[in-house]
Amino acid sequence: MKEALVEAFWERARQAKGIKADNYYEAFSFGGNSADELARLVLDQEKTATCSALPLYEIEQQPLPEPGAYSIVLAENGSPLAVIETTRVSIMKMEDVPEDFALAEGEGGYEKWWADHEAFFKEELGKYGLRFDPSLKLVCERFLLVYTEGPAL
Repeated sequence: MKEALVEAFWERARQAKGIKADNYYEAFSFGGNSADELARLVLDQEKTATCSALPLYEIEQQPLPEPGAYSIVLAENGSPLAVIETTRVSIMKMEDVPEDFALAEGEGGYEKWWADHEAFFKEELGKYGLRFDPSLKLVCERFLLVYTEGPAL
């Protein structure tokens, strides 16, 4: 059922914005305990960046995001909320993430960003028997909100 909703949402977004079908990357909800809160930040255009641990892409054999790709942001319940376009992707060590990138994630100051992400990555990496280290390589992604059908949260 939710899959059909996501497909229909993607088709409406493509038609409204003239997006090519082959530019689709993935539908996802943000990780952690606050997926809806983070999605709301995207809808409010306060969140224009996100990051993920590079080792998790490798373990899960997932392709990296690329500039020009579109993704659907989902609510915690799987409902589609927004389409975002990836504008920039870089790989860097967590300890090298600049403050402006952390602030673009829209989740508070740099210290809060660091503490929240350290806790999150410790938990996620631990699921695979990996340990967190400040030199953890991150996939840092900048994006733009390109389509929404209004507040759904």
